[in-house]
Amino acid sequence: MEAHPWLALARCDYAEFLMERNGAGHVARARDLARQAESAAARMGMLPLLERAQTLLARCEGVR
Repeated sequence: MEAHPWLALARCDYAEFLMERNGAGHVARARDLARQAESAAARMGMLPLLERAQTLLARCEGVR
C-alpha cells in the first residue's frame, strides 16, 4: 500500500495546525500544504479531504 492518502491527510492536518499557530510565514506554508492536499485528494477521489482542504484554502485567503 502506498502512503499517498496518509500524506495528503498529514498535509491537511499540518496546514490546520499552522493556521492555528498563525506565526510568521505560517499562512503561506499552510496555503501551500492545503493546495498539495487538495490536489492529491482530487486525484485520489477523497471527497471529504478535498472539501476540508478547500475550506482551509478559503481560510488562508481570508488571512493576508
